[in-house]
Amino acid sequence: MTKRPSAFTVCAAALPALAFAAALALAAASAHTAPLPATSSLARELAATFAHEQGDIIDPRQPLSKQLASLFAASPSEPLVLPGNLLLESACAQRGCDERAAAVTDRASATIAGIAARHFRCHLGSRGQTQCDRAPTLTIWVIRHQRSAASEAAVVAALKDWGRAAGYANEDVRYIRSALR
Repeated sequence: MTKRPSAFTVCAAALPALAFAAALALAAASAHTAPLPATSSLARELAATFAHEQGDIIDPRQPLSKQLASLFAASPSEPLVLPGNLLLESACAQRGCDERAAAVTDRASATIAGIAARHFRCHLGSRGQTQCDRAPTLTIWVIRHQRSAASEAAVVAALKDWGRAAGYANEDVRYIRSALR
């Protein structure tokens, strides 16, 4: 007689993402979180930090700051408290959760420590039309303020774990200086 799998059977490949999600949910449920910087604050920091950057996230004709801000436009998740006085907030783009973003905020300084975007890298085709990859990319920007290498590594690890839960095929990690002081 063949035993049917129970409703609680979990694919082994999903366990790391589930463990990460469970740990983050537990941390969020057990901690009192300080309010995140307001969306206008996020938009201001994105605009200042990425002022002269063009991006390949949604539309290569738009500034990167606007493309990143659009990924935070809808369906925000509950903020999650991370070790090292960090807070992770994420959201989906208005057109759906295939494209999404996460920000890690340093609670002590109320600054963005890192941003991640799960997106389909886009470029302009030969006829000026936007063409996007079929496989998702996780792009991480670590925003360098005056943090230790260990703190930056924790930001990258948190954003990579978040990205793994969303799923992606390609990865790109960039280190940039903050325009805000």
